Amino acid sequence: VGDCSIDLEKIKKENCYDFRYHNTNINLINRFIGDIKKIFGLDLSVKVAKPIAGHLPRHYVRVPAIIGRLISILFPQVVNKNAVKIDIMFYPEFIGALFDDEGHCSKTEQKLFISNTNFSLLEDTKKMLFSLGISAILDKKQFKLYIRGKENLQKFLEKILIYSIEKKQRLIDNLSK
Repeated sequence: VGDCSIDLEKIKKENCYDFRYHNTNINLINRFIGDIKKIFGLDLSVKVAKPIAGHLPRHYVRVPAIIGRLISILFPQVVNKNAVKIDIMFYPEFIGALFDDEGHCSKTEQKLFISNTNFSLLEDTKKMLFSLGISAILDKKQFKLYIRGKENLQKFLEKILIYSIEKKQRLIDNLSK
């Protein structure tokens, strides 16, 4: 959903399913590889993207076309970059994965945000958070979904599954102030 992509133009023009996941965080890449291994039994390898001056090194994984084709058929919302309609019991993991990938927790203010240019995804995430008792504000000018205030941050920490150790620790430190 976050840094995963399926090239719609290639699908339309060439019937080619170019499916990949890219990130600067190697732990998220390895988690993605583990998920694909669990679901499809495939071993994938990590590649390093061409360096860009002033940017962190980016890693990526290419997923075989057949898997991209299956995902696009089973989950068309993924191809259209919308939040997949999931059961409420999976909201904490979905939101946590999105935060691990696209989120940031402030060191100085009691706030965190998830940044993404897909407003439908952010709006769906806001509704998911609301159903979990967490208030959020969508700022379309900044492409961010904000969660502010100690009470909301505490609920986020308690209810959302955050795998990024650095982000979870920053949130805990923020709440300790």
